[in-house]
Amino acid sequence: MELEQIRKTVDSWIDEEEYPTRAHLKVERTSARYFNPCDDMEDEEAEAYWEFIYGIVLREHSMLLGIPKPEALDFWTVELDEFGNNISAFNTQDYERLHPFNKYQWKLNKIYDKVKDLAVTYSCLSNEEGKKNIHQRYINLVQNEFRDKALTLLGYYNRYKVWIDKNKLVERIEELNRKIGKCKKIWRDNAHWE
Repeated sequence: MELEQIRKTVDSWIDEEEYPTRAHLKVERTSARYFNPCDDMEDEEAEAYWEFIYGIVLREHSMLLGIPKPEALDFWTVELDEFGNNISAFNTQDYERLHPFNKYQWKLNKIYDKVKDLAVTYSCLSNEEGKKNIHQRYINLVQNEFRDKALTLLGYYNRYKVWIDKNKLVERIEELNRKIGKCKKIWRDNAHWE
């Protein structure tokens, strides 16, 4: 109780008019638009100002702007619907039916490119051990991709002659041999040119 009486007594001594005024601070904006440094300038001065700023930005980014970039491609962009699904013309069943993508042919082209890269590397090396290593990599690549499959098919034929269609099997082995021959031709054309 004594504490409550003390508070009341002290409050009665202080007149409300003697309280410090409350700070009613608020942010005042002169305008709601963005800052424009050209407000006080005439049109010609403002144009010269922006040309100067543009020149400074170009000079600061000249190295980045000097990087060559490809021309604009004539290719359709991805179109997304409101759910995020791709609805572009290249994502339809009709497009896939009319323009099939042959994954196996793409893989073959990558193998032939790898053979060519190995052959060019072989032709550039002067170290005999390095040449042997590159040639061995070429042999391993051709064996893993084509020769082993042909030998496996031949083994199937020797074991299961009765159940295997000989004509189809021979065609598949001939196709693999043609691919091995193409790899050899790529190697000859690129590994030993001088």
